Amino acid sequence: MLTSDGKPDEKAPDATGPDAARPDAAKAADAPASEATPARDAPKAEAPSTGAPKAEAPAFHRAEPAKPEPAKAEEPEPGAPKATAPRRPRRDFLDALAAFPPLTALVLVAVCLALFLPGFFNIPPVDRDEARFAQASRQMVETRDFVDIRFQDEARHKKPAGIYWLQAASVEASGLGKDSPIWVYRVPSLVGAILAVLLTWRIGAVLFGPTVGFVGALFFAAVILPGVEARLAKTDAMLLATILAAQLVLARLWVGRKVGFFFTAFFYIALAAGVLLKGPIILMVTGLTAIGCILWKRSVRWLKPLASVFGVLLFLILVVPWFVAIGIRTDWAFFTTSFGGDMLAKVAGAKESHGAPPGAYLLVALATLWPLSAFLPAGLNHMRRHPGNSAVWFCLLWVIPSWVIFELVPTKLPHYVLPLYPALALLIVAGVLETFDGHRPTLIGRIWSVLLFVVPVLVLGAVIAGAVYLNGTPMAFYAIPVVGLGVVVSLLAWYYYRGGHARVRFVATSLLSAAIVYGGALGLAAPAFSDLWISGRLAARIAAFDGCPDPKVVSVGFSEPSLVFLSPRPVAFANKDNVAEAVGEAPCGLLLVDARRQDEVMASLSGLAAAPRELAREEGRNLNGGRALDIGIYAIGGAANGVPDN
Repeated sequence: MLTSDGKPDEKAPDATGPDAARPDAAKAADAPASEATPARDAPKAEAPSTGAPKAEAPAFHRAEPAKPEPAKAEEPEPGAPKATAPRRPRRDFLDALAAFPPLTALVLVAVCLALFLPGFFNIPPVDRDEARFAQASRQMVETRDFVDIRFQDEARHKKPAGIYWLQAASVEASGLGKDSPIWVYRVPSLVGAILAVLLTWRIGAVLFGPTVGFVGALFFAAVILPGVEARLAKTDAMLLATILAAQLVLARLWVGRKVGFFFTAFFYIALAAGVLLKGPIILMVTGLTAIGCILWKRSVRWLKPLASVFGVLLFLILVVPWFVAIGIRTDWAFFTTSFGGDMLAKVAGAKESHGAPPGAYLLVALATLWPLSAFLPAGLNHMRRHPGNSAVWFCLLWVIPSWVIFELVPTKLPHYVLPLYPALALLIVAGVLETFDGHRPTLIGRIWSVLLFVVPVLVLGAVIAGAVYLNGTPMAFYAIPVVGLGVVVSLLAWYYYRGGHARVRFVATSLLSAAIVYGGALGLAAPAFSDLWISGRLAARIAAFDGCPDPKVVSVGFSEPSLVFLSPRPVAFANKDNVAEAVGEAPCGLLLVDARRQDEVMASLSGLAAAPRELAREEGRNLNGGRALDIGIYAIGGAANGVPDN
């Protein structure tokens, strides 16, 4: 039941979902309470629900099957022909898929694999975070110490241990042990991204109806940012899945669906997993959403099912043991480093040169939210047409509070706002689907939607520039026609959208464009830009060195963690002041020196019995910042042989 101000009546008895809260097919087809007029409500109140098929109708983009409304038809409006355009008279392929959840899930998983797998296996370890996470997880497997987190001999106390456990489990399951390639460590991120897409589908189905949920999940899978995180062995994809799991329970409560023991446990397990992955981020996003919804409803009674002693105890049982163990192990230094040195430092100022002014995320979203960023006007128009709708408000209360905080925090990275993108995806897709149900795109919307093919054009330009200016294999040049095809397909998708017809073709061509661009840029071009992956070439030099059975390896001026992960032998990092101590009395070994430090290093080693002998050089560019690199490989000690120069 609804109050006069358009909000759900908290006294509605035994509401078990949106269908129960809407006793007729018309309310199931149009959720916004504020749009119902007394003239429409009176006759429909006498008509009982006719069954599940009508109750399953998506909330915003399907027509009422019955009579037109004379009052609306007679209202003179600008562009009257468009305002009175007939709604879609029958269901299409998207509706049919969305009506069968098992098939919907299979389609979503298949689309995710098509979008996420290009580059998943063959992009080398990415500096710096991914390589650090993977190396720390490898050391966890080797030492069997699943409490303390270390990168080489350095304590890594910035994040809890959850992602390291998942990556270690992936390594154990692979059976490859310390020889596991980087893609093994990426498996938890791939799983997390797929789960996030599936959970976006379920949240959308609860709030907006099955078709909006299905298409929203498809487009969210095609968004650039979750696709990038699915390919990186980091926390963010799996963290997103835990946040969406908690948001699903809040969404069910928001629309009045029953939340029993299973969903209560599901909610608190999701919170615990999120905390073990990245600390309080999940509590911030979910907590701010709940607070905003409480203020909108002016009530906390809708959250009563989550006021569970069992749930709180379950959360504590899952979270507290590791935090106590790491506190005891580190004499509680973990908390000062993690919360004080990492989290609070990012709040106080721009950390690690990742600063940007407020509003930066809005600009970055034009690229990281593509292809959905091309349809932002449709989402805004949807919100304007449904100002009091509770589903719209749930998404807004999910996005706005956390987005404001992320904008105010000085340290900014694109993936920080990723937990808010599913809500934006659902809002935008609800508006996009309305354009195929009589609400043609506005002039501004049609102009703005050129982003649909502008972004692939920019990607194509980046691939061409990389192929020309970076040292790449022919595979990088093969990517040019592939990405070019993606540009053509995206132009076709824009044509279907601009015309407001062929809904299935529009969705198919949009997804196909994203898949082609991903396949060309990430599957072909990125791995082929060998200048960017100098660590792999240095690791090959180390593996080929046969001057002695167990050489010591010291690197000066190049300290990327990918070298540690890829090297077949331990690598010690040094600087010009301690390089002599690092080399020590090693009988033989390898010294890697950046050309910028070469003279200083050689002067520091002038006291050695035998001067280092240059064996080879490797040139490239640092992935972080693009700085040119010229690394010399020197034999130290009594080594007689060296690495081949090819």
